[in-house]
Amino acid sequence: MVREVIGHDDNDIVMLGDKLPVSMKLVQSMYNELTGKTENIGQMLNGNHEITFSDIQQLNFKILQLFEQYSVIEKSCCVTIYHINDSKEQFSSFDRFSFYEKGSKSPCENIRIEYNFLIVLPATKKPQSYKITVDLHSRAALKRKARAEVGVNRRIVQMVAFRTGMIDIEYVDYTVARNFMTAINEWYGSVNKNEGFWGYDTLQDNSHKISSVFSVLSLFCLFFVIYFNSEQLVPPAASLHQLYLAMVVSIFSAIFISVVAGRFGSACESLIDVYAPVSGLILNKGDDDVLSEQRRSNVKTVVGGILFTAITVGLNVFSSYAFLKMGITG
Repeated sequence: MVREVIGHDDNDIVMLGDKLPVSMKLVQSMYNELTGKTENIGQMLNGNHEITFSDIQQLNFKILQLFEQYSVIEKSCCVTIYHINDSKEQFSSFDRFSFYEKGSKSPCENIRIEYNFLIVLPATKKPQSYKITVDLHSRAALKRKARAEVGVNRRIVQMVAFRTGMIDIEYVDYTVARNFMTAINEWYGSVNKNEGFWGYDTLQDNSHKISSVFSVLSLFCLFFVIYFNSEQLVPPAASLHQLYLAMVVSIFSAIFISVVAGRFGSACESLIDVYAPVSGLILNKGDDDVLSEQRRSNVKTVVGGILFTAITVGLNVFSSYAFLKMGITG
């Protein structure tokens, strides 16, 4: 039973039983040996990356460099590539992965790089097992795959595409795991990232309000037209029939403009929700094609959003003009 802990990291001294000083590293090793359990830390990745084969090589070099800091007595690397046609290729070493067929036409939806290794730390003198898993997704490929799916399967693929990767480390000694996690994060921070147009994240966070905003702004526009042209629309000596006609036309116009503007707003909302900066893997010919496809889709999405906004403005201008020309004075 641990009675007292001095300090705050793995090099700290823990007092066991009758004030027997033991290092925290040794306690962790004893716990692992007695229970057979390892701890786990993980991190989700959300960057809009474009990861090439060269980037994967740099990650492998970084991991191998870290191995040199420890007494690694056994290590292995396994690379698995998943394609959107539900096929996969598995390589038992990174060297074998170097011969991956780059002319393939089937885009990669995910690459999983898994390292398993044994480390002997000076404080324990006993091999400890570690496992590092790095998953990197291709949002562009997953979006193409989602279009081929229906129902629940499509929604599942779309949810997976929301995240662009994950790091998971099973460990015995936290300090070792933290060093590897920091190194992988530094590597990921150095890969090429894409940014969307300015303010797109704010628009997506508030896209559900766009339909209401379009409707309300259109109604305000109509209100100002009526207010500032009230004498032209309904003169002071207007009859009861003229007043009734003006009221009916005003209400009908308000309903029509609100509904149509709301529909355009909903269409614009859908486009904003679909938009996402290009993110993917560039490991074969199919990946190049699917990333180009995603870029074209994003351009169409932006143009469509601008077009729907322009149509709504045009609708307001036309409706106001038509309202004034209707001659509801008689």
